[in-house]
Amino acid sequence: MQRVKAHRKAWEMMNGPIPEGMKILHRCNNASCVRPDHLYPGTALDNGIDRRARNRPHRGNLALSRAEVDDIRTRYATGLVRQRDLAEEYGTTQATISRIILRKAYRFDLPPKSNAKR
Repeated sequence: MQRVKAHRKAWEMMNGPIPEGMKILHRCNNASCVRPDHLYPGTALDNGIDRRARNRPHRGNLALSRAEVDDIRTRYATGLVRQRDLAEEYGTTQATISRIILRKAYRFDLPPKSNAKR
């Protein structure tokens, strides 16, 4: 079963499916809020602009989907977009984007890390 964040589920229950490639953003700046009148669809870029306007820091534990990672790698490979621009769009750092591109992070081909001690 696939996990769905509560605010995304709340949006879907009130408004139907989330448009492809869109995120559900918060007007109230409260990530745990699920009030439908506080939620609205937007792109990763919209989210980054909002984060910067509200002086929210980058999330160090940003979890990107496989589709987002694939998009980052594909777009960077075209040579038409800079790592800095991708970092701003996805609300992360240029260093994280570099690690994704170099396949040092978000290696979906590897098995999940085990919590067992070695």
